[in-house]
Amino acid sequence: MVWELIDDYKKEYQKSNGQFNTQLLGPVLIGLSLLVVNIVTVGTAKLVLGFTEPAILLLFLINTIIVPIIAWYPLRKAGL
Repeated sequence: MVWELIDDYKKEYQKSNGQFNTQLLGPVLIGLSLLVVNIVTVGTAKLVLGFTEPAILLLFLINTIIVPIIAWYPLRKAGL
């Protein structure tokens, strides 16, 4: 599924001659979703699971890297 999204992205990029119609709503939604995911993850890890600070930092870094990658292209395809 991820490879299909990447191939669609490449085809769309080639059709547009390298010029995408960028909008503000997509990055804002990615930022808000990243904030919510990090709040829930860190809060759950610290309060419920009793994780230590290094483990929480690792979770935070994973969420900071993975959530935008997963969320950006579907939002882009939806026109946001």
